Amino acid sequence: MLDPSACRWSEELPKGSKWFVVYRGKACGVYADYYLAKSQIFQVSGGKLRGFPDETAAVLADQLRLALELQRHRDRVHAEGTELISVYTDGSYTKAEPPQHLPAKAGWGLIAVTQTDDRVLCQRNNFLMLDLDNIHYHGAKNKSNNTAEVTAIGEALNWIHQQPTDPAISYEICSDSYYGIDAVDVMPGRDSSRICNGRLIQWAYDQLALTRSVGSIVQFHNVKAHRTDALRDGRRNRDADTLSRTRVA
Repeated sequence: MLDPSACRWSEELPKGSKWFVVYRGKACGVYADYYLAKSQIFQVSGGKLRGFPDETAAVLADQLRLALELQRHRDRVHAEGTELISVYTDGSYTKAEPPQHLPAKAGWGLIAVTQTDDRVLCQRNNFLMLDLDNIHYHGAKNKSNNTAEVTAIGEALNWIHQQPTDPAISYEICSDSYYGIDAVDVMPGRDSSRICNGRLIQWAYDQLALTRSVGSIVQFHNVKAHRTDALRDGRRNRDADTLSRTRVA
């Protein structure tokens, strides 16, 4: 059992966790010992584990993890030889400044480009909406970098879903947010009513499910944030960041 003095309880490690699933680490799977599970993500970029109250819940979560891994493997195989379209996404957030009477602001941006010639197919951006009556509201309860990142990924998936299905074309979502990628493609299946940003995450996951349901090939690619413009990933990530910030400034 997890020693309360050894680690802070969190959304991913709920109080009373006795079983653990490693989602990204040296050896993924189910663990009955926290310290053994924790060792699997030590010094692993983006390492991720979750805690569960019992073995049954952990095994069910791991079965979903394996099913998603199989889906990602199939997508990689089907994507071979296709024309790749990369959709770079980013979110931005600016804290409130009460002395200047400036509210907190958050925005998202995306830019879709072809891999062959780096041709821009689409650019979109907007504020992060909290107004339940706004057509662009997707479930965010607060303005933050995380909610902006998840919104950007969901909007990118929505754009892909709007494109004609073509088996000769595949897509990749390129994000610098492990939080966003994990929420949508690595660790879904959680009770959205019990997790932070649950409704927003469920909406983004629904966009992915809709997109895949019509036969579109979608993969996820984590890119390093704000790197040199010499490489396309760095340049286009910066473009998406700039688009998101135009809705924050």
